[in-house]
Amino acid sequence: MAEQGPKIKATNEVSKNSKVANPITGIPDGYNAHYGVPVVHHRTIGRLRLTRQNFAENRVRMPGNKHFCFLSRLTTSDTLVVTFHGANMASKNQPYPRYERARTFMKTDASFACIADSTIQDTDLLLAWYLGDQKHDPMSFIDVAVSRAMKKIGASRVIFVGGSGGGYAAMRAALRTPNGHAFLESPRLFLDTAAERSMRLYLKQFWRGKTVPELQKLDPERFDAYRSQIAQAPAGKIYYLQGLYDPTFLWNEYRLAKELVGLDSPLGTSPTGSVRFELFESETQKHGPPPFEIFKDHWRQANEFFGTAVRF
Repeated sequence: MAEQGPKIKATNEVSKNSKVANPITGIPDGYNAHYGVPVVHHRTIGRLRLTRQNFAENRVRMPGNKHFCFLSRLTTSDTLVVTFHGANMASKNQPYPRYERARTFMKTDASFACIADSTIQDTDLLLAWYLGDQKHDPMSFIDVAVSRAMKKIGASRVIFVGGSGGGYAAMRAALRTPNGHAFLESPRLFLDTAAERSMRLYLKQFWRGKTVPELQKLDPERFDAYRSQIAQAPAGKIYYLQGLYDPTFLWNEYRLAKELVGLDSPLGTSPTGSVRFELFESETQKHGPPPFEIFKDHWRQANEFFGTAVRF
């Protein structure tokens, strides 16, 4: 995705000065030098403990010597914001874990969690839509992390934020989370229209011999979330913000998403009231997020639509 927020440049697994075990986890903390926060290690997702921490990076052990990672600032709030990143840039190829929109929401008083896609860890993939592999669906870990974070801060609602490939994950998370809403920026909602090379590499890595239609039929919630669930008029709402001068996504995603919910006009709210469609103009013909001032304006409108109050 073109929206490239600040990423982790370097993270020490265990700080040289931190050999004393964390009293909550029983494991020594590390240190994230880029954000200046501790790295709290957890043995399993079932033993994820977010008490006694405000701003930290959390790393949870996964099978295969991998880690599920998220950066979170958790203070008392009625609403939790959860962000997902899009495609990595081949020219930069930032290492795992990558976090987006952290600096954006640090400008607010919001409680937030920025989640890295564990699917791409130890691979050459630049994008995996948080889909996981045949043995692991990252959403099972994300569900737990979101639930624990909401409980810690006393939140009753959550806004999932993502653009491009991260938009698919944000939308999917919202559809499976009670009181979950989604703020999407030029998202990929239909995996069958994804960039051919990116999808081919993902399938080769994890689902050799399978096609997207076969996976959608096998597990529609995972691989065809919008099409399989949006007709049910979920309780949560989706704010869909699309770049007007982004022809591929405008045609393959925005147009189809509107048709599926029965909206005939170029923008507006679906008949069920579940999805609001909005367009923004950019200075060039490109795929990516809106300028910050436009983002803030639509973020305000989205909060009114959701009934939340996370402000800049």
